[in-house]
Amino acid sequence: MEFRKGDKALGFGELVFGTNYYGSQAIPPISVSFDLGIHEKISVGAIFGFGTNTYSYSSLYKWRYTHILFGARGNYHWGKHISALFRKNLTYMQEHFWDSMW
Repeated sequence: MEFRKGDKALGFGELVFGTNYYGSQAIPPISVSFDLGIHEKISVGAIFGFGTNTYSYSSLYKWRYTHILFGARGNYHWGKHISALFRKNLTYMQEHFWDSMW
């Protein structure tokens, strides 16, 4: 699939926030992102993520971290390059190998 100017993409995912031996995740780290195509192969957008971890050691202490991520993002979409490379290699294989097999 090719990404074009004016295309919009909404994504959902899981983030990687650190934890340790004594920790547990109260809310799994999740994210949502949005991209808008500003050029034939370039998009810009934003990302927001949220998650919490709870740490405790025996009954001595316990604490909770809340991770919040908000950022800008930019992407270069390789779709046209990859499909052109595939077509070029497929043509080469047909010319050099396919005919010699039969």
